[in-house]
Amino acid sequence: MDGPLRVTEQPEHGVIRASRLTAAHKTPSRHHRGWTFTFRIATVPTPLKHAHHHAHPEVAVSYWTPTHDTCSAECAAQLYVDDDTRKTVWDKFVNGPEPVGYDPFVIPQWADGPTSEDFAAIRLSPYRLRVMPGTVLTQGAGDTLTWHHT
Repeated sequence: MDGPLRVTEQPEHGVIRASRLTAAHKTPSRHHRGWTFTFRIATVPTPLKHAHHHAHPEVAVSYWTPTHDTCSAECAAQLYVDDDTRKTVWDKFVNGPEPVGYDPFVIPQWADGPTSEDFAAIRLSPYRLRVMPGTVLTQGAGDTLTWHHT
């Protein structure tokens, strides 16, 4: 996964979609232990996100490349606004290797650092992953891989 995420909020559908494009304020930090994956997304905790999380603590995210390779994840989501978690997530981005690592201070709303009211973390725990090489779409060749948490 490279580059930042753009998040499109669609409250009428009960989802927040994240797609890998050129916006600069949602970037995942990912960790895996065996077959359990967790992702963390830095975000601005808007009233819409709070309401969405309270009503639907799930998020669907997707990744697309110009060659039409795609990856999608359906995830349980936890919104964190406590200082300890926000500092930990902030540090993961500051000290993370590329493409995950970046300087969160580049986001104007985060100028006050990890304890800013405008900085929060969303922990994503995927329960379904799907990876499809673009060749499946463009050439009818290749394998689509799917993983479900059991």
